[in-house]
Amino acid sequence: MLCVTVLTELFGNAALARAATAQNACCALAMLLLTFGQRLITAQLPGRRRLVLCAANLFIMFWLGIILASMLDDKEGGENLFLLVIALNGLCTGMSQNLAAAASTMYPGTSAALLFGESLSPLVAVAISSLTEHVVPNVDEAVAWTMLVAEVFVVAALLACFYVRQAGARAKAAQTIAECMVEGGSAREYVLHRIGQLFCNSVVAFFACFVWVFLLCASPYVAGGLCFDLGCGPWLPKAMISAANMAATGGRLVGLKAGTKPWLPALVLESLMLLCLGLFVLFACMGAHLPAVSLPTAVARGLTISAGLTGWSNFLLMRNDHSAQQSCGHSILLPCHVSTEIMWLSIQVGSIAGTSFAASL
Repeated sequence: MLCVTVLTELFGNAALARAATAQNACCALAMLLLTFGQRLITAQLPGRRRLVLCAANLFIMFWLGIILASMLDDKEGGENLFLLVIALNGLCTGMSQNLAAAASTMYPGTSAALLFGESLSPLVAVAISSLTEHVVPNVDEAVAWTMLVAEVFVVAALLACFYVRQAGARAKAAQTIAECMVEGGSAREYVLHRIGQLFCNSVVAFFACFVWVFLLCASPYVAGGLCFDLGCGPWLPKAMISAANMAATGGRLVGLKAGTKPWLPALVLESLMLLCLGLFVLFACMGAHLPAVSLPTAVARGLTISAGLTGWSNFLLMRNDHSAQQSCGHSILLPCHVSTEIMWLSIQVGSIAGTSFAASL
């Protein structure tokens, strides 16, 4: 999150949106190839080899993080080189997520662990950013140290892959969409049935992620409209993203516990309300159409809008996941892998749409 200040300084307000587009597009591409690539060798790999491939991707991500930290610290390299590193990281992220999710069906408890880690990751990002900001006074050095501290979690994930691999699989891997399509017959029919059955859930996931990611990527523009000539434009985007990340964790955890019996038509209607209200508020802020206020009020507006829309989006996403899994007799703690892959792709498409829309501003 500290990177926002440096990125906007180096490449302008659209830098965050362009970087997120490169990351999400490549992440979705990797997930799409591994999900629907019917002849890919990964579809036939046992759990242990999938974990090894996942660890290899994490190892590459570790070194990409080192390179990125060096680039941000020295402020060297053009925007295209920076986007290339981000895109490669996106490819590795998509592959590691897909492989880890596929392998998790073979190891008891790993699906719940993945869900828990995903829920806490935004809060961890806030903690790391806040810690380095207070320990390292120089902003450029703090950005580099933020990246380096985050690498600890990449190493931990890499070691976790080998730990789980040594534990040994206790069940046969659940069939992925690729395997079902290759097998044909009833398995293929099941996938096609689930794609049609989850259409409304996919729409909900798309709208929720679109608003959430668009808010994050457009935060420099929102801050500029809110602050106008108050002087908070350079630092408010980082504060908004921090508030959004904390709200994301809260929304996910509340949705995990409180939204176990959602009604799908209500979720669709709520996602449309989120889309319309979110875009209305954000464009009102970006266009400086709100009444002029003092600096504390402007900052409070930015933090409230960021936390409110993000918390709502994640609360909706978790209840939508409950609905998607329950429609086939599963739960998000013991998920149907086909349903999970479909929902992940919907989330990625929504994320790409949100970043692309923000990049076009």
